Amino acid sequence: MDFITGYQYGDKNQYIGEYQFPNNLDQDSIHMPLNTTLIEPPVEAGKQAFWDGEKWNLQDIPAPAEIEKPPYVMPVITEVVE
Repeated sequence: MDFITGYQYGDKNQYIGEYQFPNNLDQDSIHMPLNTTLIEPPVEAGKQAFWDGEKWNLQDIPAPAEIEKPPYVMPVITEVVE
């Protein structure tokens, strides 16, 4: 059986990966999985592809937020309990 490569997008239309499904292009009706297109997304470093219903658009990947954590302080033992 032949397979077709589709390109899936998530709930927020972000590209999530390739999907292989049976080739049914020779039939009267074409059944594609939900949130899948046959248009390959562009790839560019530092960008993420989003599907707008007709084409892929690239958007910058936001930098991760920095989390400020206090430095770890080793507890000091001041007395010994026997």
